[in-house]
Amino acid sequence: MKRLFSILSIICFLKMVSYSQEINIIPKPSNTEIQQGRFELTSNTDIVSARGSKLHNYLQAQIQELIGMKLSVVKSTRKSTSAIKLTLNSKSKIGKEGYEIIITQNCCEIISKTENGLFYGIQSLLQLIPSTPVTQCYIPCLKIKDAPRFTYRGMHLDVSRHFFPKSFIFKYLDLLAMHKMNVFHWHLVDDQGWRIEVKKYPKLTEIGAWRPDDTDKPWNYFVYATADKTKKLYGGYYTQSDIREIVKYATERQITIIPEIEMPGHCAAVIEAYPELSCSGKTWRKDETLVWEFSDPLCIGNEQTFEFLENVLTEMFSLFPSKYIHIGGDECKKSTWLACQKCQTRMKVENLKHEDELQSYLNKRIGKFLASKNRELIGWDEILDGGIAPEATVMSWRGMEGGIKAAQLGHRVIMSPESYCYFNFPQTEDSIKQDKYITLEKVYSFDPVPEKLTKKETNYIIGAQANVWTEYMINEGQIEQMILPRMTALSEVLWSDKKNLNFDDFAKRLGFFFPRLKVLNYNYFTPKQEK
Repeated sequence: MKRLFSILSIICFLKMVSYSQEINIIPKPSNTEIQQGRFELTSNTDIVSARGSKLHNYLQAQIQELIGMKLSVVKSTRKSTSAIKLTLNSKSKIGKEGYEIIITQNCCEIISKTENGLFYGIQSLLQLIPSTPVTQCYIPCLKIKDAPRFTYRGMHLDVSRHFFPKSFIFKYLDLLAMHKMNVFHWHLVDDQGWRIEVKKYPKLTEIGAWRPDDTDKPWNYFVYATADKTKKLYGGYYTQSDIREIVKYATERQITIIPEIEMPGHCAAVIEAYPELSCSGKTWRKDETLVWEFSDPLCIGNEQTFEFLENVLTEMFSLFPSKYIHIGGDECKKSTWLACQKCQTRMKVENLKHEDELQSYLNKRIGKFLASKNRELIGWDEILDGGIAPEATVMSWRGMEGGIKAAQLGHRVIMSPESYCYFNFPQTEDSIKQDKYITLEKVYSFDPVPEKLTKKETNYIIGAQANVWTEYMINEGQIEQMILPRMTALSEVLWSDKKNLNFDDFAKRLGFFFPRLKVLNYNYFTPKQEK
């Protein structure tokens, strides 16, 4: 029997009083000790800000949104009889992202050596507060010591297949923050749309960000960018001003945004805008004699390609402070290079034996360029083919094998296998006509560290992420329902000690988590009990 909770059990949880000796925090903290007594949170409670931190403003806003109380912010507890105190302590030994919470009858103190840790402590505290307006709120006296298992805890979002407005990106980032996720992998470009303003190449958004509006029809992979204003167009893009605003918002929530600029495949939108970057010098159209075909890649034999990529990446550097830049690298059709004189000349000059090595040439050259700007390359596990760039980090999506190979070669690895981490797959077998589905319990069973690795090799597994490909998700509510509560399960897998993972216990705590999602206006899927 799959021991998932029913809707009835959730209703029972909602009837419970706000004060409970049970601690239902997600992700589950490393160590929790319940003490005697309770702390009363009232409108007279003060928030005592940490020196050098602005998180008091965030905490104040979150409490007001949850229960309707706007607490005062003060600099000291001198005149406070009830206080929530934020403390930065450089001598704390809990780790860079770790935190402690100490709650007594008069004071709730969150302690960390970093702003990151304070922020995660705030997230845990917020889960001890009821999710509806109250006149009295009691929190049990307790001590929590907590720190994450993995340093990379990520969520991905594809905005190329369908464009989502800035307001939703903010909401998505809030969801990551609530789950103590610290990386947003932003899939900004693909065959079906280029979604970011590049001032040096305006046609990327003038042409590449738009396509004929066919949203009333079933999803079609083979759609082409256009600037034909005589047609009803679908699409959009983020201005550089939008990007700066979004990056600032993410930074305030301790989230790093990693942009993905696909190369050399999945570039149909680029080639539609600048066909001279293709091997043929023409825009790409699917061969109608074939059932399926990947789009034509960029021409690696053409120096213009590298000039274009370096110019685009240079503009990305000014927008994204992340040390990582994701270059994609997946599902590249190499047959085009076989018939390209420029590519074949490049292979001969560089002594490359086959087309896998030609793509590796691009990866290594771009990796070297990124390194010269103090950035590092991430790519899907196909970047292993033909030889991997020296400092590259591998994101393993075609199962775990790519990640295992990369770790054995001494490269950092982010596990993202589609069998556990593709949240575009349905959550139940019968939800849509699709042969792949990933249940909540399966996500929770995911371990990013393969058993076959040695102890030294496991150190290269820096974390994992879930991917959200939006071919079949056209609106925000659909995305939320597809990722929730599977994202909640993954957050615990990536944060909590492996020894503390227990699905039955998680399912019980999830019953307390759902009301918070509801009050914050998130759409979520409710698993039903299955026999």
